[in-house]
Amino acid sequence: MATIRAQIEDAVVKLLKQLAPEVRNVRPYAGDLAALELDELRRELGGGVPLILVRTMQGAVTDQRLDRRTASKTLRLEVTVVASSARSEQAGTRGAPRQVGAYAVLEAAEHLLMGAELKIDDVARVTWAAEEQVAETAAEFSIWRSHYEVQHTIRGTRPALEEFETFRAQMNLPSDDDQTENPLVIGDVTVGGSP
Repeated sequence: MATIRAQIEDAVVKLLKQLAPEVRNVRPYAGDLAALELDELRRELGGGVPLILVRTMQGAVTDQRLDRRTASKTLRLEVTVVASSARSEQAGTRGAPRQVGAYAVLEAAEHLLMGAELKIDDVARVTWAAEEQVAETAAEFSIWRSHYEVQHTIRGTRPALEEFETFRAQMNLPSDDDQTENPLVIGDVTVGGSP
């Protein structure tokens, strides 16, 4: 079974693939495009822009314990849009004839993701958190990133006790005053078994 992060990334990729054919490629990605040199970036992208890269990141410290065996965790989801234009930065972000810009891809992704149900057990709807321009590389690529949050409920497992055990117990109950004798209670106590 895939991890919850992989399930979330796969569900978002599947949802964003609806933007084809304008968006040529949507895939999970674990690197940092802003740290790449221009030649490395060209190789990584493989000429298929505009494209969307999806990854989950550590969420903010909003993990919340709901009870002894259940907690809620916020995961951050990053959706990175890469658009290209050899003509100008404006064409890369705003688009041009027969070219989709980063703004249009970001907006289309927002419409698909805002409030989306990913159909994964214990995962809440996607909510928008922030947006930023990541990099401009010699006006060849325009890279923007939207941040989303996804609540995930973590459920601990309860150990299954297969056998029951019964034993006889005797307890002295305290009296209201020290003058009377404490009553003695005798009974059977059963422990174990699945809840």
